Amino acid sequence: MDRCKVQAVIYWINDHRHDGIGYPGTPTVFGMHFQTVSTAQKLPTSRTQRDLSATAKGGYLADGATPGPVLRNALDFVYRSLGRMVSALAQRGLLDRTAFIVSAFRLVPASPRRRCFDFRRSASAKVDGKNYK
Repeated sequence: MDRCKVQAVIYWINDHRHDGIGYPGTPTVFGMHFQTVSTAQKLPTSRTQRDLSATAKGGYLADGATPGPVLRNALDFVYRSLGRMVSALAQRGLLDRTAFIVSAFRLVPASPRRRCFDFRRSASAKVDGKNYK
């Protein structure tokens, strides 16, 4: 479902309705919610692109701070998706006048002793030779 929401935002950026039809104008505010990471944190096991057996570990690994394969895959998907949105904004010439706000609810492990996973390096977008992370 998140793929559909990401595509809808890209359609909006490109001056279309959420379904890619028509030219109603580019909205002044874009918004969406990713469910991918929340689901990946809660699943005990699931399939991933690299492991179709449905036995890849969800949530965090035994150390409580390192994302398991399912969660890592979800984080990578979100960052690739954000990169697609940034690229679309840049291609339309909207990037320099767009505030891009990303927030996360309970992304870090629940225990205060656990380290926060720095997933900023998971993916990036490249536009006109410039990297956006």
